[in-house]
Amino acid sequence: MSVFLLQNNHHVHQILDDWESAFHVLTWSALCYTVYSHQDDVGPQMKPYDEVDVHRDRGVEGGRLKRDMIQNGLKVIFHLPALHKLINDLHIFF
Repeated sequence: MSVFLLQNNHHVHQILDDWESAFHVLTWSALCYTVYSHQDDVGPQMKPYDEVDVHRDRGVEGGRLKRDMIQNGLKVIFHLPALHKLINDLHIFF
């Protein structure tokens, strides 16, 4: 899910939320199933996809770590140059 939807439970999603969700699916899949360097960095890069914050008054939220990842970028270099370029180009878009 997009960062905005994770942090705003009552918001109706828009097309940009779907685009961001697709970016997260691509990035998660690449982290799980491709060869990369800097393997020590992969664990922290996976944490944004499992983050859940439970609040008594607002319910379940997340997205803080995804927001940080989008702002700071991935710290992983994929060995497939086209995949690495695609993820970095999409990262710049978001």
